[in-house]
Amino acid sequence: MCICTEVHVPEQCIDYYPQKAGVKRSRRVQFLDVRVVGTVTPSSSMTSDERNDVWYQQSDLDTFKSSARDLSRQLRSNPDQMLSNETRGLEHRISLERQKHKFLTTRAILKAQERYQSTEQLAMIASKCSSWAKQVALVTGTKDFCSAYDLNVVVPDVPPQPFPLNMRPRKRHSAPEIDVSAVAEVQRCVKRRTSFKAALVCASTNF
Repeated sequence: MCICTEVHVPEQCIDYYPQKAGVKRSRRVQFLDVRVVGTVTPSSSMTSDERNDVWYQQSDLDTFKSSARDLSRQLRSNPDQMLSNETRGLEHRISLERQKHKFLTTRAILKAQERYQSTEQLAMIASKCSSWAKQVALVTGTKDFCSAYDLNVVVPDVPPQPFPLNMRPRKRHSAPEIDVSAVAEVQRCVKRRTSFKAALVCASTNF
């Protein structure tokens, strides 16, 4: 068994690619004999029941989404129950760290677009913010490759990393204090059916 200690593609995976460094491989497109593997009936020629049997309905899609949300919540509370075959594709929903990085990356790039006009600066900021996500994607792809080709390789996960940029929280302006007694006085003026001018006089004397 080979255990990887760094974020890189294992040598067993590289050996599957026959191309050597510095050697260009010629590329050609060839068309072999046509083989009919199946026919697809046009939707216009199907009945409503036949379309429902072939295509997923909106209710089915809603059920899939609900099941994915429930499974993600369950795995976040108990990660020991995570099974690779059943949870593949739900990594972003399960990992709150990935959701946090994605949110901060999007916010940082939008803020940078307001400040900088240079495409090189924007590209540098985007690359810096998404560096951890690229490492996670590389490790995930390596795991999929090893699983598809039955390679006995252990690829460690990428540890969480702090966001590379300092994102200051937005300042929240406190609401102005309201004199409750003044508001009550205005309401009493209105209830006594005074004129609109009299109500304004009451308000101006108390605020």
